[in-house]
Amino acid sequence: MCLAISMTFIMPHNMNMSSFGTSSWTIGNSITEPKAVQKASLKGSQILEREIDAQQRLPVPSIKPAVIISGRRPLISKGGNHTHRDYDRDRNDTVHYVLPSATASRSFKKTDRDRTLERLRLVKELRAKEDQARKAAAEEAKRVAAEEAKRLAAEEAKRAAAHYAESTRRSLRWPLTPGEVLHYFKRDLTEFELNEIQKYKEIWYLGLGRQRKSRAKQKKDDHDDGMYAAEAHDHVAYRYEIVGLLGRGSFGQVFRCRDHKSHTDVAIKMLRSKKKFYRQGIVEVRLLDHLRKKDAKNDKNIIHMLDCFHFRKHICIVLELAGINLYDLLKRNAFNGFSVMAVKRFGWNILQSLSLLQQEQIIHCDIKPENILLRTRQGMPGTSVYDIKVTDFGSGCFVQEQIYCYIQSRYYRAPEIILGFPYDCAIDIWSFACVLAELLLGRPIFPGENEADQLACIMEILGLPPRKILTTAPRARYFFDSLGNPTRLINSRGKKRIPGTKPLHSILKTSDRRFLDFMKKCLEWDPHLRATAENLLSHEWMTGPPGRGARDFPSANQINPSETVSNSNYDNRDLVAELLSTNPFNEDEEGRLTAHTESHTEDDIKLLTQTFS
Repeated sequence: MCLAISMTFIMPHNMNMSSFGTSSWTIGNSITEPKAVQKASLKGSQILEREIDAQQRLPVPSIKPAVIISGRRPLISKGGNHTHRDYDRDRNDTVHYVLPSATASRSFKKTDRDRTLERLRLVKELRAKEDQARKAAAEEAKRVAAEEAKRLAAEEAKRAAAHYAESTRRSLRWPLTPGEVLHYFKRDLTEFELNEIQKYKEIWYLGLGRQRKSRAKQKKDDHDDGMYAAEAHDHVAYRYEIVGLLGRGSFGQVFRCRDHKSHTDVAIKMLRSKKKFYRQGIVEVRLLDHLRKKDAKNDKNIIHMLDCFHFRKHICIVLELAGINLYDLLKRNAFNGFSVMAVKRFGWNILQSLSLLQQEQIIHCDIKPENILLRTRQGMPGTSVYDIKVTDFGSGCFVQEQIYCYIQSRYYRAPEIILGFPYDCAIDIWSFACVLAELLLGRPIFPGENEADQLACIMEILGLPPRKILTTAPRARYFFDSLGNPTRLINSRGKKRIPGTKPLHSILKTSDRRFLDFMKKCLEWDPHLRATAENLLSHEWMTGPPGRGARDFPSANQINPSETVSNSNYDNRDLVAELLSTNPFNEDEEGRLTAHTESHTEDDIKLLTQTFS
């Protein structure tokens, strides 16, 4: 056998060269071979590949990389002899053989194959995930389409029902009787309302435009704190439509409502459904009822009560609807304060209310900017005028029937309340002066962070209180020592307040003698020396120059009677007696309400502390 190789290579020791037959091999030369030999070679190659695959599955020692040999098979003659002339150079049948070598690495082949299989597996998993994601997306699209169709069908059904209800409502003549309501709107009312509606003689509004909710039990209409869980377009007593929320406090909520009987907008104060708030609600109704009868011309700038009733254990007080309060007005003005002339106009209108309260021996007990509402009216053609309305008598009382000893919001609290003296209408004059100063400055004049700091703020401007007040004050020991010196002058921020170091004229930033004298008469330590509302109305700052006098300003006595909301049946009703006769707590409260004093639980004191702090 002749083998011509143009390069040197190493063959394994167990390799027999005779296994290649008698063929001659030449690297880089073209050798022609018969087709039968080609088929045999191809078959041998397939067998060799299968053997190699089988061997790859078995652990074998690492060998050197194989040597790739290229060559051509020579043509075999009939006699078995072959020469160089027997090669067919026109045929290109170059073959390649991989000879196993001791230096070939079996792990190299396995790693390459495994990488290919790993890529195939990853591609298969990726395609499976894509198919799964497409199926999930298709199912989600079907679900969303079904829900959207269901929602559209529900909205269409709701619009159709509302249209039918509205057309039915317009075709009817209101008010309706409970029987007529059950005939036309039985399916639109809850089971609780079907029973509740029997208590009303006239039905003016049903609240069918609200979101339907279960009222199987009455307690579901209240939150845990006793506040009414209202929703837009719901009804109140089957007459008023809730339009929005005007305010919220410790005693309840105030809603803007539409009266479907008088076709006017009103405010409804709905107290919390708790026993202690019920008692104070009766007192507030008594005060408002009394003041409305005394203010028949509606020219004293006091909010008027239009009606009151029980609704699901809540006392509802229907009031005139006014505009924003003075605190919100200051806020809109970026707390920059107003001019002296504007402050004088506000002061004149507020004094009209305080004058009536003092005449009737009624204490408001919470005069502050939040409880003074601004009402704008149409004046001369192309102009508008405004006046104010004093509201929120929830803490008020008659002088002879004082209920609470802890009253007034802290910034506007009179010193006799802090020192523990008995109080009267003079505390409202002190609060009135604090309001005027805040309207002028844009900030409270006595911004105490607690009672001790509040008293220190007062002494910082007005100086120490008179000696006779300190010797008789029931709570003087909490703020002064035995010599009359203040014991607490440093607040939590480390600020020290020294009595008499900030004169009133420097705080108010004015040199107007009349205005300073007016304020000093309101901020007297001794309530018996403090000016009354009647005296302040005739003070020279209110009536004298410079500028237009306060009496010439548009005020509440110029209100057009047609603008006033009234109830023709109001004067013939005893509202307090009606409330007591329908007491939802089944208690006789009348004797307790006419008492001069009343015992308070710790919960009451805690609530009042939070309210006026």
